[in-house]
Amino acid sequence: MMPTDASRPRSLPYARGWIALYGTALLIWMSLEDTGVVMPVIFGGTGALLILLAQAGRFTFFATARHRVVSLFVALLGAGLGAGTALIAAALMLIKNGWHSHVLPDFPFGLILDTLARAPFWAVAGTLFALGWQWARWAFEDNRRE
Repeated sequence: MMPTDASRPRSLPYARGWIALYGTALLIWMSLEDTGVVMPVIFGGTGALLILLAQAGRFTFFATARHRVVSLFVALLGAGLGAGTALIAAALMLIKNGWHSHVLPDFPFGLILDTLARAPFWAVAGTLFALGWQWARWAFEDNRRE
């Protein structure tokens, strides 16, 4: 039985457009001779965020849950966003090395491993950021009700 439109999870509006814009910017960056670490990390974080936002409709059942469940869920999403940033950034560095295929790679293997080694720290940072964002949102909503 095919799911109806009402029962299918939906992504955020214009998610496909943002993903297309991200892909275009990524292809432009891949063609440039850039050996800095900042752009892969920015693209990694943006890619992880776009994956999260594209799947946001699947998680709407948490909107009515209790604060503990929402806080745990938001913490897990933040950890995924932080760790995903490191994983996607390292993958982009590796892909760019293969794309350009220089004798001396744009990103040495040690640099890629160092980026992966930062994944746990970025996961903690993502968790703290997401929890802070959610708790601040709840505080503003409570102030608005009073």
